[in-house]
Amino acid sequence: MAIQQPETPYLQIIRRTLWLLLAVTLLAGCEKTEERAGLTTTQDEVVLRSTAGSEAAFTVSSTEAWSLTTTGSGFDVSPTRGGRGETTVTVRAQDDNTGHSRIKLGTVMLNLTAGGAQCSVTVSQSPATATQTMLLYMPGRDLLNFYKQNIDGHYCPVKAGKSVFEIVET
Repeated sequence: MAIQQPETPYLQIIRRTLWLLLAVTLLAGCEKTEERAGLTTTQDEVVLRSTAGSEAAFTVSSTEAWSLTTTGSGFDVSPTRGGRGETTVTVRAQDDNTGHSRIKLGTVMLNLTAGGAQCSVTVSQSPATATQTMLLYMPGRDLLNFYKQNIDGHYCPVKAGKSVFEIVET
């Protein structure tokens, strides 16, 4: 048979405080929070290849329905609307880029249908041929001395039908 000791006032205060903390924790855990409207994309820029019909895609994540508008020309976008969740948007080039530099075709603007959040994606198209860069290694600091010692008086003609370079003294 167990002997029960009388409760002290301190023990009653501690017990009541613990019950109160448990009740507050349970009530606070049931609180409903509102989800903020949001709209994000996986990329800020889409670069299409140089050929017509080339495609690139990005993903739109949204908490609500959204729609898009485009500025510029030379590309098509589909789909133009989406709902809650993730949607893959495809961008397709209409024409070839025959130039030597990347061109900006336009911008895709995404807006929540209910208003609020916005984001944009820039659409560019890469060139058919890349710009060529020549790298010259020059030991030292003086370009004129390097020219006089290594280049002045020499030339490198390519003989027709052969892939051999010859250095010829003049």
